[in-house]
Amino acid sequence: MKRKPSKKALVTAGVLLIAASLGIGYFFTVKEPVTVEAVRIAPVEEIIKERGILRSDTRVDLFSPVTGELQQVGIGIGDRVAEGELLMVMDDTQARLRLDGLSYEVMALESTLELNGATGDGEAVGIAREDYLRAKKDYENAVVLYESGALSRGERDSIALLFRVAAMQLEAAKEMSSAEHFKLKSLQTQVEILKEELSSYQIRAPFEGVVSEIHVKRGQQIFPGTALVEIYEEAYYIEVDLLEEELLRLSTKTPVRILVEGTCVESAIRKIHPTIKPAMSDMGVTQLKGLVEIEACREKSLPGREYDVEFVLKAEPRALTVDKQALVKFDGGDYVYEVLGGKAVLTQVTLGIEGRDRYEILSGLEEGDLVILNPSQALRDGTKVAIAG
Repeated sequence: MKRKPSKKALVTAGVLLIAASLGIGYFFTVKEPVTVEAVRIAPVEEIIKERGILRSDTRVDLFSPVTGELQQVGIGIGDRVAEGELLMVMDDTQARLRLDGLSYEVMALESTLELNGATGDGEAVGIAREDYLRAKKDYENAVVLYESGALSRGERDSIALLFRVAAMQLEAAKEMSSAEHFKLKSLQTQVEILKEELSSYQIRAPFEGVVSEIHVKRGQQIFPGTALVEIYEEAYYIEVDLLEEELLRLSTKTPVRILVEGTCVESAIRKIHPTIKPAMSDMGVTQLKGLVEIEACREKSLPGREYDVEFVLKAEPRALTVDKQALVKFDGGDYVYEVLGGKAVLTQVTLGIEGRDRYEILSGLEEGDLVILNPSQALRDGTKVAIAG
């Protein structure tokens, strides 16, 4: 005989059945809360953003050509100087003493040559020439007399010897006079060189610019080749390091923007360097990078300042766009969850330009369609959703 369930057991079973029914009903009626955004028309750009450094077109170190103590430094770092402006003065005492000594030698030699008749060949050369001409005439007469039999061979040879001696004396006198003139010319040249060298003790600006570095101090002993001061021209450009694959996407016509204190300033590429070099990244990875030079804005600044630079690779002023937070990857394709009839519908899209925050949509969506932002991993195609807010 079967035992009938007790009243208590029947009540418990009833309660459990009701609870289960309520749970199943809740499961089928709950909706996933989601945040959505409407697909909209907006400008979109694909850009490369990097930091650039302000450089000067001309940056020159001035070196000392002479030896001496630095007596005056008339400039400071940051000073703007004009072309030819006096920057530093070095002690030229020794050079002036050498110049005075050479000048005295020149004066003395000029006086000697003047006394010797330096306007012509000189007195010694004149006397030697007269002796030579007299000996030559005697020799010519001796030859005639010898041939006529009026003079013996020995007498002719004696006169010929005197002629040769006179010729040698004339050449010696000429050489001596020439040597004195050569010495005078050499001394005069040295004087001119020293006069020019004296100007080297005054260091002047080779062009209009700004003093960026001073390498020496007043009272310091300076030697030839010592770096004195660095000057740069106020003609600037911005230098940017880019990865090889980024560099290959640029041309001199690529639009460029420089961010100056929150404001974008339009610029242009003036030069793309044709070579790349290995460079170490912040993560310690070796990368191949190349240089791009950008026209600098006219803002007053100093070389070494850094700027944010944007290269605009592609741009569409009126593109159908979606927020990047809506995109999900599925089986190698690009998808979004579109809200249709209160459900999340997985929709494949074709992407165009990738902007900073948005993608251009080429197909799969229309303006005004609602897409879910930051979809959770639990979200599935067909899940009922409730739009938050």
